[in-house]
Amino acid sequence: MLYMGRFTPPPNRDAEGPLSVHAYLYILDRFIIDTYEHSVTFSMVLCTQWVDKRLVWEHESAPTSIVYTFWVYVWSPRIRFSNTINAESTVYVPVHVDSDGIVMRCQVYDIIAPCSFDLSAFPNDVHNCSLSFSSINYGSHDIIFEPWITESEISSSEWKLLPSARALNVPQPSTGNISTVVVDLQIRRQPHLYGFRVYLAMRTSHLLLALTILAPESCRISLTYMLLLTTCLQHGFLATMTRSSTETPRILWQSSASVFLSLVTVCSSLLRSSFRPSKLINTLKRTLSVLERCILLSGVGLLVVILLFQ
Repeated sequence: MLYMGRFTPPPNRDAEGPLSVHAYLYILDRFIIDTYEHSVTFSMVLCTQWVDKRLVWEHESAPTSIVYTFWVYVWSPRIRFSNTINAESTVYVPVHVDSDGIVMRCQVYDIIAPCSFDLSAFPNDVHNCSLSFSSINYGSHDIIFEPWITESEISSSEWKLLPSARALNVPQPSTGNISTVVVDLQIRRQPHLYGFRVYLAMRTSHLLLALTILAPESCRISLTYMLLLTTCLQHGFLATMTRSSTETPRILWQSSASVFLSLVTVCSSLLRSSFRPSKLINTLKRTLSVLERCILLSGVGLLVVILLFQ
Protein backbone atom coordinates (compact mmCIF):
# COMPACT_ATOMS: atom_id res chain seq x y z
CA MET A 1 0.00 0.00 0.00
CA LEU A 2 1.38 3.39 -0.97
CA TYR A 3 1.33 6.38 1.36
CA MET A 4 2.28 10.04 1.49
CA GLY A 5 6.02 9.50 1.73
CA ARG A 6 7.06 12.97 2.80
CA PHE A 7 5.15 12.66 6.11
CA THR A 8 6.31 9.15 7.10
CA PRO A 9 9.38 7.98 9.04
CA PRO A 10 12.24 6.07 7.35
CA PRO A 11 11.62 2.37 6.64
CA ASN A 12 14.17 1.36 9.31
CA ARG A 13 12.87 3.48 12.19
CA ASP A 14 12.29 0.35 14.32
CA ALA A 15 15.44 -1.44 13.12
CA GLU A 16 18.76 -1.62 14.95
CA GLY A 17 21.00 -0.06 12.28
CA PRO A 18 20.72 2.69 9.68
CA LEU A 19 19.05 2.15 6.33
CA SER A 20 21.43 1.37 3.47
CA VAL A 21 20.70 3.62 0.48
CA HIS A 22 22.52 2.75 -2.73
CA ALA A 23 23.33 5.82 -4.83
CA TYR A 24 24.06 5.12 -8.51
CA LEU A 25 25.60 8.04 -10.40
CA TYR A 26 26.08 8.43 -14.11
CA ILE A 27 27.51 11.63 -15.61
CA LEU A 28 26.18 12.30 -19.08
CA ASP A 29 28.59 12.82 -21.96
CA ARG A 30 28.04 16.55 -22.17
CA PHE A 31 29.81 19.09 -20.01
CA ILE A 32 31.16 22.62 -20.23
CA ILE A 33 34.47 23.73 -18.71
CA ASP A 34 34.71 27.49 -18.11
CA THR A 35 38.25 28.39 -17.03
CA TYR A 36 37.39 32.10 -16.91
CA GLU A 37 34.43 31.70 -14.55
CA HIS A 38 36.18 28.80 -12.75
CA SER A 39 33.21 26.46 -13.05
CA VAL A 40 32.18 23.16 -14.62
CA THR A 41 28.64 22.52 -15.90
CA PHE A 42 27.34 19.00 -16.50
CA SER A 43 24.27 16.76 -16.27
CA MET A 44 24.13 13.77 -13.94
CA VAL A 45 21.66 10.93 -13.44
CA LEU A 46 21.29 10.01 -9.75
CA CYS A 47 19.36 6.87 -8.85
CA THR A 48 18.79 6.02 -5.18
CA GLN A 49 17.67 2.53 -4.16
CA TRP A 50 16.59 1.15 -0.78
CA VAL A 51 14.34 -1.49 0.75
CA ASP A 52 11.02 -0.52 2.32
CA LYS A 53 9.36 -3.51 4.00
CA ARG A 54 6.11 -1.58 4.24
CA LEU A 55 5.73 -1.93 0.46
CA VAL A 56 6.10 -5.72 0.23
CA TRP A 57 3.21 -7.67 -1.31
CA GLU A 58 2.54 -11.18 -2.58
CA HIS A 59 2.98 -10.84 -6.31
CA GLU A 60 1.74 -14.41 -6.96
CA SER A 61 -1.78 -13.38 -6.04
CA ALA A 62 -1.47 -9.81 -7.34
CA PRO A 63 -1.89 -8.70 -10.97
CA THR A 64 1.62 -7.25 -11.10
CA SER A 65 4.99 -7.47 -9.35
CA ILE A 66 6.14 -3.93 -10.26
CA VAL A 67 4.47 -0.59 -9.60
CA TYR A 68 5.44 2.86 -10.93
CA THR A 69 4.24 5.85 -8.95
CA PHE A 70 5.05 9.47 -8.13
CA TRP A 71 7.80 10.18 -5.62
CA VAL A 72 5.43 11.95 -3.20
CA TYR A 73 3.67 8.63 -2.47
CA VAL A 74 6.73 6.83 -1.10
CA TRP A 75 9.41 7.65 1.44
CA SER A 76 12.68 8.92 -0.07
CA PRO A 77 15.90 10.39 1.42
CA ARG A 78 15.38 13.75 -0.37
CA ILE A 79 18.78 14.73 -1.74
CA ARG A 80 20.50 18.08 -1.13
CA PHE A 81 23.65 19.13 -3.01
CA SER A 82 26.42 21.24 -1.50
CA ASN A 83 29.61 22.85 -2.82
CA THR A 84 27.76 23.79 -6.00
CA ILE A 85 26.73 27.04 -7.65
CA ASN A 86 23.48 25.50 -8.85
CA ALA A 87 21.97 21.99 -8.77
CA GLU A 88 18.52 21.69 -10.30
CA SER A 89 16.50 18.55 -10.93
CA THR A 90 15.17 18.81 -14.48
CA VAL A 91 13.60 15.39 -15.19
CA TYR A 92 11.28 13.53 -12.81
CA VAL A 93 11.18 9.80 -13.51
CA PRO A 94 8.41 7.67 -11.91
CA VAL A 95 9.52 5.76 -8.83
CA HIS A 96 10.03 2.02 -9.38
CA VAL A 97 8.61 -0.26 -6.63
CA ASP A 98 8.70 -4.04 -6.86
CA SER A 99 6.99 -6.67 -4.73
CA ASP A 100 10.10 -7.29 -2.59
CA GLY A 101 9.94 -3.73 -1.28
CA ILE A 102 12.88 -2.51 -3.37
CA VAL A 103 12.33 1.14 -4.27
CA MET A 104 14.35 3.04 -6.88
CA ARG A 105 14.04 6.72 -7.62
CA CYS A 106 16.00 8.34 -10.49
CA GLN A 107 16.51 12.04 -11.12
CA VAL A 108 18.45 14.04 -13.70
CA TYR A 109 20.33 17.05 -12.34
CA ASP A 110 21.85 20.01 -14.15
CA ILE A 111 24.81 21.00 -11.98
CA ILE A 112 27.16 23.98 -11.98
CA ALA A 113 30.08 23.36 -9.64
CA PRO A 114 32.94 25.72 -8.74
CA CYS A 115 36.44 24.67 -9.75
CA SER A 116 39.70 26.59 -9.35
CA PHE A 117 41.82 26.29 -12.49
CA ASP A 118 45.58 26.49 -12.05
CA LEU A 119 47.14 26.46 -15.52
CA SER A 120 50.75 26.37 -14.30
CA ALA A 121 51.27 23.11 -16.23
CA PHE A 122 49.48 24.32 -19.39
CA PRO A 123 48.86 22.64 -21.81
CA ASN A 124 49.29 19.46 -19.73
CA ASP A 125 47.17 20.73 -16.84
CA VAL A 126 45.03 18.50 -14.62
CA HIS A 127 42.40 19.91 -12.24
CA ASN A 128 40.62 18.23 -9.32
CA CYS A 129 37.17 19.49 -8.30
CA SER A 130 34.49 18.02 -6.05
CA LEU A 131 30.87 18.39 -4.99
CA SER A 132 28.79 16.49 -2.47
CA PHE A 133 25.22 15.56 -1.61
CA SER A 134 23.42 14.25 1.44
CA SER A 135 19.92 13.81 2.79
CA ILE A 136 18.02 16.89 3.93
CA ASN A 137 16.29 15.44 6.99
CA TYR A 138 18.24 12.35 8.04
CA GLY A 139 21.62 11.76 9.68
CA SER A 140 23.98 8.79 9.55
CA HIS A 141 22.04 7.08 12.38
CA ASP A 142 19.04 6.92 10.00
CA ILE A 143 20.57 6.25 6.56
CA ILE A 144 23.98 5.38 5.11
CA PHE A 145 24.76 6.10 1.47
CA GLU A 146 26.66 3.55 -0.61
CA PRO A 147 27.74 5.26 -3.85
CA TRP A 148 28.39 3.61 -7.20
CA ILE A 149 29.56 5.67 -10.14
CA THR A 150 30.29 4.90 -13.76
CA GLU A 151 34.03 5.61 -13.79
CA SER A 152 34.54 6.12 -17.50
CA GLU A 153 36.49 8.79 -19.34
CA ILE A 154 34.06 11.38 -20.67
CA SER A 155 35.70 13.31 -23.50
CA SER A 156 34.91 16.52 -25.31
CA SER A 157 36.89 18.29 -28.00
CA GLU A 158 39.30 19.74 -25.43
CA TRP A 159 38.89 17.98 -22.08
CA LYS A 160 38.56 14.59 -20.41
CA LEU A 161 36.41 14.15 -17.31
CA LEU A 162 37.22 11.26 -14.94
CA PRO A 163 34.58 11.01 -12.15
CA SER A 164 34.75 9.02 -8.90
CA ALA A 165 32.64 8.91 -5.73
CA ARG A 166 33.16 8.11 -2.04
CA ALA A 167 31.01 8.14 1.11
CA LEU A 168 31.91 10.11 4.25
CA ASN A 169 30.36 10.83 7.63
CA VAL A 170 30.44 14.60 7.99
CA PRO A 171 29.79 16.03 11.49
CA GLN A 172 27.16 18.76 11.76
CA PRO A 173 26.76 21.00 14.86
CA SER A 174 22.99 20.62 15.17
CA THR A 175 22.12 17.21 13.70
CA GLY A 176 25.23 15.11 14.37
CA ASN A 177 26.94 13.07 11.66
CA ILE A 178 25.47 13.08 8.16
CA SER A 179 26.20 10.43 5.55
CA THR A 180 27.58 12.40 2.60
CA VAL A 181 28.60 11.30 -0.88
CA VAL A 182 31.55 13.22 -2.32
CA VAL A 183 31.83 13.23 -6.11
CA ASP A 184 35.40 13.90 -7.27
CA LEU A 185 35.94 15.23 -10.78
CA GLN A 186 39.39 15.02 -12.37
CA ILE A 187 39.45 17.36 -15.36
CA ARG A 188 42.33 16.69 -17.73
CA ARG A 189 43.17 18.77 -20.79
CA GLN A 190 43.95 16.85 -23.96
CA PRO A 191 47.39 18.31 -24.80
CA HIS A 192 47.66 16.86 -28.29
CA LEU A 193 44.99 19.31 -29.45
CA TYR A 194 47.37 22.15 -28.54
CA GLY A 195 50.39 20.69 -30.30
CA PHE A 196 49.95 22.75 -33.44
CA ARG A 197 48.83 25.98 -31.79
CA VAL A 198 51.27 26.03 -28.88
CA TYR A 199 54.29 23.95 -29.68
CA LEU A 200 54.67 24.91 -33.35
CA ALA A 201 55.27 28.57 -32.50
CA MET A 202 57.66 27.62 -29.70
CA ARG A 203 59.65 25.21 -31.87
CA THR A 204 59.80 27.82 -34.65
CA SER A 205 61.27 30.40 -32.29
CA HIS A 206 63.82 27.86 -31.03
CA LEU A 207 64.81 27.04 -34.62
CA LEU A 208 65.19 30.73 -35.49
CA LEU A 209 67.28 31.21 -32.35
CA ALA A 210 69.63 28.40 -33.42
CA LEU A 211 69.85 29.79 -36.98
CA THR A 212 70.66 33.24 -35.59
CA ILE A 213 73.57 31.82 -33.61
CA LEU A 214 74.99 30.00 -36.64
CA ALA A 215 74.10 32.52 -39.38
CA PRO A 216 76.66 34.87 -40.99
CA GLU A 217 76.56 38.63 -40.35
CA SER A 218 74.87 39.39 -43.67
CA CYS A 219 71.59 37.69 -42.85
CA ARG A 220 71.58 37.86 -39.06
CA ILE A 221 69.57 41.11 -38.83
CA SER A 222 66.64 39.73 -40.85
CA LEU A 223 66.68 36.55 -38.77
CA THR A 224 66.63 38.54 -35.52
CA TYR A 225 63.57 40.51 -36.69
CA MET A 226 61.79 37.26 -37.58
CA LEU A 227 62.78 35.82 -34.21
CA LEU A 228 61.45 38.84 -32.31
CA LEU A 229 58.15 38.81 -34.24
CA THR A 230 57.66 35.07 -33.69
CA THR A 231 58.39 35.16 -29.97
CA CYS A 232 56.14 38.20 -29.39
CA LEU A 233 53.23 36.54 -31.23
CA GLN A 234 53.82 33.32 -29.32
CA HIS A 235 53.92 35.14 -25.98
CA GLY A 236 50.71 37.04 -26.75
CA PHE A 237 48.91 33.83 -27.71
CA LEU A 238 50.02 32.02 -24.55
CA ALA A 239 49.13 35.00 -22.35
CA THR A 240 45.63 35.03 -23.87
CA MET A 241 45.16 31.29 -23.40
CA THR A 242 46.25 31.30 -19.75
CA ARG A 243 44.98 34.66 -18.48
CA SER A 244 42.41 32.94 -16.23
CA SER A 245 45.04 30.92 -14.36
CA THR A 246 45.46 31.36 -10.61
CA GLU A 247 49.24 30.92 -11.04
CA THR A 248 51.68 32.03 -13.74
CA PRO A 249 52.22 29.03 -16.07
CA ARG A 250 55.75 27.74 -16.51
CA ILE A 251 55.33 27.86 -20.26
CA LEU A 252 54.69 31.63 -19.98
CA TRP A 253 57.99 32.11 -18.13
CA GLN A 254 59.69 30.18 -20.90
CA SER A 255 58.04 32.38 -23.51
CA SER A 256 59.13 35.52 -21.63
CA ALA A 257 62.73 34.27 -21.67
CA SER A 258 62.47 33.77 -25.44
CA VAL A 259 61.21 37.35 -25.93
CA PHE A 260 64.06 38.72 -23.79
CA LEU A 261 66.67 36.80 -25.76
CA SER A 262 65.13 38.05 -29.01
CA LEU A 263 65.35 41.66 -27.83
CA VAL A 264 69.01 41.18 -26.83
CA THR A 265 69.77 39.71 -30.25
CA VAL A 266 68.07 42.55 -32.14
CA CYS A 267 69.81 45.25 -30.08
CA SER A 268 73.19 43.59 -30.52
CA SER A 269 72.72 43.26 -34.28
CA LEU A 270 71.66 46.90 -34.64
CA LEU A 271 74.67 48.09 -32.63
CA ARG A 272 77.10 46.08 -34.73
CA SER A 273 75.61 47.27 -38.00
CA SER A 274 75.75 50.96 -36.97
CA PHE A 275 79.52 51.02 -36.31
CA ARG A 276 81.89 52.38 -38.99
CA PRO A 277 84.77 50.16 -40.10
CA SER A 278 87.99 50.58 -38.09
CA LYS A 279 90.33 48.36 -36.17
CA LEU A 280 88.85 49.29 -32.79
CA ILE A 281 85.31 49.04 -34.09
CA ASN A 282 85.99 45.64 -35.61
CA THR A 283 87.36 44.47 -32.27
CA LEU A 284 84.24 45.76 -30.50
CA LYS A 285 82.02 44.09 -33.08
CA ARG A 286 83.79 40.78 -32.62
CA THR A 287 83.49 41.19 -28.85
CA LEU A 288 79.76 41.93 -29.17
CA SER A 289 79.34 38.95 -31.45
CA VAL A 290 81.04 36.65 -28.94
CA LEU A 291 78.98 38.09 -26.07
CA GLU A 292 75.80 37.74 -28.09
CA ARG A 293 76.53 34.11 -28.89
CA CYS A 294 77.35 33.43 -25.23
CA ILE A 295 74.06 35.02 -24.14
CA LEU A 296 72.11 33.10 -26.77
CA LEU A 297 73.77 29.81 -25.85
CA SER A 298 73.04 30.49 -22.18
CA GLY A 299 69.43 31.24 -23.09
CA VAL A 300 69.18 28.02 -25.07
CA GLY A 301 70.56 26.13 -22.08
CA LEU A 302 67.99 27.81 -19.83
CA LEU A 303 65.16 26.88 -22.21
CA VAL A 304 66.37 23.27 -22.28
CA VAL A 305 66.37 23.17 -18.47
CA ILE A 306 62.84 24.61 -18.37
CA LEU A 307 61.66 22.03 -20.91
CA LEU A 308 63.24 19.17 -18.95
CA PHE A 309 61.62 20.17 -15.66
CA GLN A 310 58.26 21.28 -17.13
